[in-house]
Amino acid sequence: MSSMKHLNGNLLCAVTIAATGKDPIGNDLCAVCIAPLDNDFTFSASRPMFLMHVRHDHELRFDRSLTLEMRRDIVESMKYGSPPETVARCLEQWFDGLNLGYNKKIMPLAYNWPLVSQYLIDLLMWESFSQIFDWRFRDLLSYSICLNDRCDYQGVQYVTQKHGLQYLCNTYDAHYSKASDICKQAEAIVHTYKRLRAVHVGL
Repeated sequence: MSSMKHLNGNLLCAVTIAATGKDPIGNDLCAVCIAPLDNDFTFSASRPMFLMHVRHDHELRFDRSLTLEMRRDIVESMKYGSPPETVARCLEQWFDGLNLGYNKKIMPLAYNWPLVSQYLIDLLMWESFSQIFDWRFRDLLSYSICLNDRCDYQGVQYVTQKHGLQYLCNTYDAHYSKASDICKQAEAIVHTYKRLRAVHVGL
């Protein structure tokens, strides 16, 4: 089992969100999932997962690319949601309950963390966000692109032909059916990252 000493006391977590689009300004955050991981990249049995849906008072601002089914899934999930300020407060309380120690934070493992982080900054505001999340992150999207760059340099077959989340996960046998099921999505991201790390570490 890996020791992951380079985490230096910080906590590796899979972080996923559901949103009505890819524009943190023009779309809406719908759900947040943060799943603590053990050193072997399995979901922690000793630390609780954070999962909450967000309910907005205004009409949801959907991106045109979202299918009718995806929109229905999001609307259905929001029936169990809480106002954004409540979700933010609960996330802060959940983080405090982790008792990570002085100046220790969450190191995210995500897909497209630059986008995910923008939604979380909007939810938490910068001061709280920066106290919870470390600036060092692991990102499945950028990792797959980097591996393809290495493959190209060495003149070998690419790791993947596309970099979309669904495509990457399907390629490495981590299937999930609904984009709104962010717990399953977190599992798929972790599984795919582990597979890429194990299979292609020798490139």
